[in-house]
Amino acid sequence: MRGVHIAGRPRALLLVCAVTSVRAFSLPTRFFPAGPCPRLQLRGGAKEERSLSSRRDFSATMTVTPTTAKVDCLKCMGDWYVQVAIPTPFDKTAHNGLEEYTWNEKKQRVDVKYTFNDGSFTGKQTVVYQKGRVNSKVESGAQWQVKPWIGFFYLPMWLDYYIVDIDTTDYSYLVASSPETTGFGAWMYIMTRQQVVTDEYLEPLRASAANAGWDMTQAVRVPQQPTPAT
Repeated sequence: MRGVHIAGRPRALLLVCAVTSVRAFSLPTRFFPAGPCPRLQLRGGAKEERSLSSRRDFSATMTVTPTTAKVDCLKCMGDWYVQVAIPTPFDKTAHNGLEEYTWNEKKQRVDVKYTFNDGSFTGKQTVVYQKGRVNSKVESGAQWQVKPWIGFFYLPMWLDYYIVDIDTTDYSYLVASSPETTGFGAWMYIMTRQQVVTDEYLEPLRASAANAGWDMTQAVRVPQQPTPAT
């Protein structure tokens, strides 16, 4: 999961949310000229995740390790359903979390739209807009940057967004997060193209997030309600 036009929130909170949240990923996507981005090769199971977690002091801030695989950023465009999250205080009760990435050819950037229902499947819908790009100083393309919309304008500074793991074959999943694991704006998302997936499918992606430095005991499953067939 980010920027902000947050319906129903006091305007005084908009800037706070913008500075402390990034997402869409929400990535997972948020920004980039055509080019590559990477992916983490660490894909352990639950046993490995627990072992790694037991050796780390998650009370201390850890810098997240981005993936090193090459990624075609344009293939990241489209819908990403948020399945697992270490959320910000502003989306900790999100249902139906969805990040939409659209390549803006004219402006050579990614337009990001993050939506979710607050508290339940029928809760009030929150919409967050951002614009993004790839960090041009990082050849791998795994480190992105975003600017959230904060009501009247985009934030005048770029916020970092890291790709932790990504399917570079089918682009079926994406793990993205903030650069650090603690602090008011720390967040992590595991996203998939499919709206509904099993816990077994997500297990190796949880392991990737743990290997990158995240304490997965803080992660929550984001409820997704299947869209009725038309």
